Amino acid sequence: MASLGIMATTIARPTLEATLDEIVDRGIRSVQFDLACAGAHTLPTHIDDVLCDRVHRAFAAARRSPCPQRCSPSSVGTPPLRR
Repeated sequence: MASLGIMATTIARPTLEATLDEIVDRGIRSVQFDLACAGAHTLPTHIDDVLCDRVHRAFAAARRSPCPQRCSPSSVGTPPLRR
């Protein structure tokens, strides 16, 4: 079943952990994660193990899971071959 969520950068705080705390405090269950919330580039060419572990631990502590897919309004209604 689908649920409404939020892009984590909408309420970004100075750290990933603080951002997730705010998301939990607001009762938001679904989170579209952006590595920028963890101090990395949105689309990095490499993600080191330390950052992966930090993100994993932060989401586990917050009892949240990042959404696995991103859909921007520009891709809605666009023919698949043009996406």
